[in-house]
Amino acid sequence: MLRRTNEIYSNTPDTDVFLDKAKPSYIGAMFDFLNTRIYGFWGSLTTALRTGRPQSEIKEGGEFFEVFYQDPAVWAVPAPMSALSTGSGMALAAAFPWHKYATFVDIGCAEGAVAVQVARAHQHLSGGGFDLPRPPRPSPTM
Repeated sequence: MLRRTNEIYSNTPDTDVFLDKAKPSYIGAMFDFLNTRIYGFWGSLTTALRTGRPQSEIKEGGEFFEVFYQDPAVWAVPAPMSALSTGSGMALAAAFPWHKYATFVDIGCAEGAVAVQVARAHQHLSGGGFDLPRPPRPSPTM
């Protein structure tokens, strides 16, 4: 994953694809999201295993996304789903026989990264994506 030249470390060509912020395939936003949002749930792993109950946003009840979007950490990380799905979108754009089609739609598209990659690679296509609207940012409490 790393290349060492004398005392300088750098990404290998394979890791550079995913770890360079200037590239559309950068996945660091998902790592930031996992760190700020998901890592803490691991502290409840024993409870989850013993009870079989969720230890995420819904452990105290409530609808997942309603509770999820109340957490300021969710708003602190830009486009984590895009970080996760851009690489898949690039692979899908390359592997699927898009030349046989004129339109496409991505249902559950998050920020739309898969649709963007498909459209970039196949300019003859018309398409888009649909997802639930992101709720408004909660007001800061005083």
